[in-house]
Amino acid sequence: MTAPRHDSAGLVARIRAGRAEVDALRAVLRDREAEVYRLCDQLGRLPSNEPAPALRSPQCIPIKQAARIAKCSVYTLRRHGKPGGWAWKAGGRWGVDPAGLDDWMRGREAAS
Repeated sequence: MTAPRHDSAGLVARIRAGRAEVDALRAVLRDREAEVYRLCDQLGRLPSNEPAPALRSPQCIPIKQAARIAKCSVYTLRRHGKPGGWAWKAGGRWGVDPAGLDDWMRGREAAS
């Protein structure tokens, strides 16, 4: 029987087995890296926890000013404007779309 260090066929077989094991580990590493990239991509798509910036169009007026125009309370404007889409809260402040407010006031006048 030859010594393991002189057995060239056994040495080649061990080298090939080692290479196959390294290739298998590299494949596992590639799969894990791909999973990490997918998770990072998903995290990048999540909305942030920061408050939304105020969506103020050039035609947006503060709700207090709209209440003076409509001659009613701020709470009435909130109650009617929020479902109607012409009053909204953004960045901690209420804003009103003047066109929606005008339509609501005309409808209120027509009803009375």
